[in-house]
Amino acid sequence: MKIKFYLVYIVIGLLIGNSLIAQTKVCYTYDASGNRTARFGCSKSAIAKIDSMLISKPITEIQGEMAISLFPNPTKGHVTINIANMPDNANGEIILSDMTGRLLLKQSTFRVTTQLDLSSHPTGLYVLKISIDDKVSEWKVIKE
Repeated sequence: MKIKFYLVYIVIGLLIGNSLIAQTKVCYTYDASGNRTARFGCSKSAIAKIDSMLISKPITEIQGEMAISLFPNPTKGHVTINIANMPDNANGEIILSDMTGRLLLKQSTFRVTTQLDLSSHPTGLYVLKISIDDKVSEWKVIKE
């Protein structure tokens, strides 16, 4: 009689253990605007792969003839801004502020490739505003 109970406990334990192992963690991907673009089962290796893709691929926004790219986002310190097809006589500025609207950086001169140093700022979410002539591009930058 005791052997039957032990066998029942073993079978129940195996069924519960297998069901816990079979459960898959769910991950999501988002576009630059924060909209969810995909839902899938993921593992640590899948998360690492997505993170490396996000860091290595710049996010690009088209503004007329110009293409403004920003990477890496999230960042640990430096953010690179690339502006393709920027007119030679373009006027503009780069403004970095925190989520409360406090101005942290204002730069009126920039090049086709500009690098910003955020390493002295605490981790959190920042707003980066890039104005070139009459075109304005606003980005959310995550500092890890």
